[in-house]
Amino acid sequence: MSLRDVWARQVYPFLREWEGKQESVFTLAFFELKKRKKMALRVRRIKKAFGFDKTKTEKYVLVPDRATVVDFEALCDQVAAVSGINLGMVQSVVYGLVKSMKTFIRQGHSVQVSGFGTFVPSFNAKSSLDEKEVNVDSIHHVKLRFLPSVELRAVMHSMDFEFDVVDSTKDSKATSEGEDPGDGTGSESPDEI
Repeated sequence: MSLRDVWARQVYPFLREWEGKQESVFTLAFFELKKRKKMALRVRRIKKAFGFDKTKTEKYVLVPDRATVVDFEALCDQVAAVSGINLGMVQSVVYGLVKSMKTFIRQGHSVQVSGFGTFVPSFNAKSSLDEKEVNVDSIHHVKLRFLPSVELRAVMHSMDFEFDVVDSTKDSKATSEGEDPGDGTGSESPDEI
């Protein structure tokens, strides 16, 4: 369910009920949402073989039941609702933030977004015993690492989990998006999942 759907189904009817009252509609909506059940990360059980296991024995493991991706428009709608800033201003600021981050990252700088985390440009390169063989041509994988802030890590560690009773244990090839398909080619350990 998208944020827009949540807003349409849960918040909008509540706001219509309070229309014309003296209290701030946003204040009332905020307190109504706080009373509702806290959202949780849904997890499900699958059966898969791990690449590090030489016997290729299939084992049960929990994986996240991935929700839909929150798109740019829904994110900006949420920021506008929470901050009280109009949607056009929010979109302009976020576009400006992303453009500025790209500029600094291209220059080789790490970019820290307070309360969110730090984006660090990095790469993998081939090593060699010969000094002359190690140059920019030895770089084979450029990547952008993300290091979450202390606040964001705290949010992650305090997450609630909800077990999805509809699991995929009968299908060992069933995976969550981005997961190893269970054919033993991955190298994740149970602790990394």
